[in-house]
Amino acid sequence: MEDGASAYQARYTQAIQHVYQMPKLPWPPYSPDFNPMENVWGVLKDRFDDRRSQIRETDAMIITVQEEWDSIMEEGILAFVNTMLQRIEAVIAANRGHTRW
Repeated sequence: MEDGASAYQARYTQAIQHVYQMPKLPWPPYSPDFNPMENVWGVLKDRFDDRRSQIRETDAMIITVQEEWDSIMEEGILAFVNTMLQRIEAVIAANRGHTRW
């Protein structure tokens, strides 16, 4: 899954993809709607921001992120993945434009 970011066009990236015969899925540009992980990152950021005032050291920051990641990992990701059909229908209805997702 590639979203058109320049990192995917780098020679090294393309060489690795070729060596490992990694298939590419056609992906509309500017479509975070199709990537449930974008939502998970948003949840993680919000949860981290809620606790940010308590963090004084780098180690505490790492622990905080890990705790929040662990708390949303399976349940949160599955919740977003289970909406893929609705996401696809919404993108089609929006003529590949932005949706509420």
